[in-house]
Amino acid sequence: MSERKQHAEFELGALLSRARVTRREDLPLVERRVADAARLTEHLVGIERDLDDIRGELSLDALSEEARGVDLSAARVRLAEIERDQDELASERDGVIRDIAGISAQLERFAGSTAAAEAEAEAMAHAARIREDVERYLRVKLAAFVLAREVERYRDKNQGPLLARAGVIFSALTQDYYRGLAAAIDENDEAVLVCRRADSRQVSVGGLSEGARDQLYLALRLASFERFCAANEPLPLVLDDVLVQFDEQRSRAALKALGDIAAQYQILLFSHHAHVVDLAREVVPKSRLMVHPLARPKGTPPEVAQS
Repeated sequence: MSERKQHAEFELGALLSRARVTRREDLPLVERRVADAARLTEHLVGIERDLDDIRGELSLDALSEEARGVDLSAARVRLAEIERDQDELASERDGVIRDIAGISAQLERFAGSTAAAEAEAEAMAHAARIREDVERYLRVKLAAFVLAREVERYRDKNQGPLLARAGVIFSALTQDYYRGLAAAIDENDEAVLVCRRADSRQVSVGGLSEGARDQLYLALRLASFERFCAANEPLPLVLDDVLVQFDEQRSRAALKALGDIAAQYQILLFSHHAHVVDLAREVVPKSRLMVHPLARPKGTPPEVAQS
């Protein structure tokens, strides 16, 4: 065996040893695996790069913690919306491409003339502006999506507990005719408040009766009052004739709700109607109710102001 051949055999043996195979016929398989590994490594680098872009200044642990709180159902719905937006953008892009193709066709018809050169320059300028407009549109669209996500996150963090508590109070005030409150998006893409009925139907604030609207506003005010007192030095809540539009059943439910809150906070309720005092004595525990008749000016009806 020549020295050259021996050297080649030695190098081949070394390659087989490095590839961890014993037969040269296995080398093509090893080569394919190495190529696959290289592709997977490149794909992994791309994923890590995308992950760095997504997480921004967040650490991987913080990003993982944030991902744990993501509602998968809502995320899938939002993903479908984004995909629809992408389809719309792709359609607009195709339209722009067709416009550019039409302009190019016109240029070809004018080829060789001075007008053709001017038309080509104008077309190129239009194409550049179109590209800039498309890129600007995409940036604005992406920024709008990010802003909407942050607004939704803020709403969930701050309005969620408030609406949940107001929904409980509203349900009590309406004697379970309405079962809660929720934030929804109207046809103008604006956040609106809706009321959930017992039959799961949603009613806008404008669709409520005058009495139900008063109950809703009272529920929101009471929930806001509780939330404020929980985070600050408690203050008395002053209410003046808030039951004017309430019938007897609604007044009874409202007074009971006020009595429940009065277990923790002071509530001052002013009323010109003596029957409100009678209802309060029926539904509010004696330990939480104090009635103070106010002086009645001469010449006023016998129905006195109560607090």
